[in-house]
Amino acid sequence: MEGTWYKLDNAAKIYPAIREENWAPIFRIDAILKDEVNPEVLQSALIMTYKRFPTFAVNIMKGLFWYYFEPNESEPRVRLEDTYPTSPFSDRKDGGYLFRVLYYKHRISLEIFHSITDGFGATIFLKTLLFNYFTLLNGREPIDNSLDLERYGILYHKDLSTPDETADSFQHYALANNEMSLKENTAFKIPGTRIKENTLKALHVLVDVKDLYRLSKEFDSTITEFLTALFIYAILDAKVYSSSEKKPIKISVPINLRKRFPSKTLRNFSSYINVEFTPEGSVEMITLKDICQVVSKQIRDGVDINTLRSKFSGNVQTEKNIVMRIAPLVLKNIVLKTGFSLFGERITTSTLSNGGNIELPKGMVDMVERFDFLIGAPKQNAFNCAVISFEDTISISFSSIIVENTVPKKFVDFLTGRGLKVNIEANY
Repeated sequence: MEGTWYKLDNAAKIYPAIREENWAPIFRIDAILKDEVNPEVLQSALIMTYKRFPTFAVNIMKGLFWYYFEPNESEPRVRLEDTYPTSPFSDRKDGGYLFRVLYYKHRISLEIFHSITDGFGATIFLKTLLFNYFTLLNGREPIDNSLDLERYGILYHKDLSTPDETADSFQHYALANNEMSLKENTAFKIPGTRIKENTLKALHVLVDVKDLYRLSKEFDSTITEFLTALFIYAILDAKVYSSSEKKPIKISVPINLRKRFPSKTLRNFSSYINVEFTPEGSVEMITLKDICQVVSKQIRDGVDINTLRSKFSGNVQTEKNIVMRIAPLVLKNIVLKTGFSLFGERITTSTLSNGGNIELPKGMVDMVERFDFLIGAPKQNAFNCAVISFEDTISISFSSIIVENTVPKKFVDFLTGRGLKVNIEANY
């Protein structure tokens, strides 16, 4: 694939338009190892890995009508982490790349600009990086048969990239003549005191997967449904909700479309459900069971294949609109920025993204403690929440740009009040 340039996929197009000098849509996945990281070996593993992912090994360029990716000829470098999580990318430090690999003590972190990929693609990259790292570190592959790598979502460095991996699956599955719906209510915003610019508070809540699964079943919910409902409940319990506004609490829940539409793409292929709960009557009388019933129904209705297809098809048709196609990039940027201001974070209270369960070959499992998943700083909202699990541990991570910790505290208080053992880690 050397020398190949790439169009941005349908979901990726908005992100370059809305990024700013001190803010960009970036997310992060951490692997916490049982031993301290060897930086030299990690650097060699990164060189093995990034060449297998041509849509990661790119610079972003401005064209006349759209941004596009072209190959980055320099080699990416691992860095000792010395700043706040998900800081904006720097050409000087990051060499034009839109992903970075950081290390600190036992932790390896992948941070990535959302135009490159979604959580699924980032997880594949990180697992492949870890496989190559452990191979180089120990002088042998941590799996009996490399043919089994595919079932773990690990790419073998000697294999060539395939067209399926670099495809824009939105274009492949989109229906024609589907208009984008812009009917979304303005959401309630959690108030708070902004922290210093270019900083991010990160709180990791660690619980036993089986205990959380058992608790979710008590509320007739999946883990994603339960955590989304508990997030809403914590907002109400923290007494930050203003009943006089009569605005809904809306949590955006990303959906991996690969589970509904067969695809091996390593680019963006996700949609979302904006789960909505409008408190009625006395807030003190609302129970978590009440919220779970509303949330579960909306998520189960929202993952219907026709509903999902209709939503992303509208976005694709907007991109293909003749007026949008011939408009110069500078005008498109104005339109996309305005659209994001009107229909981006303005219509959500927060985001809760579940990266799912990480599976690794047994030879790697014994060398990894856990994974964390962190969404970067929101632009307008107070919090984001991301979830990921590995073996017995599920990590629930809050990223925040406000001083107050009342909402995550109420979230944790409920879990401990129901007898769950909770471990907390934070950068503040």
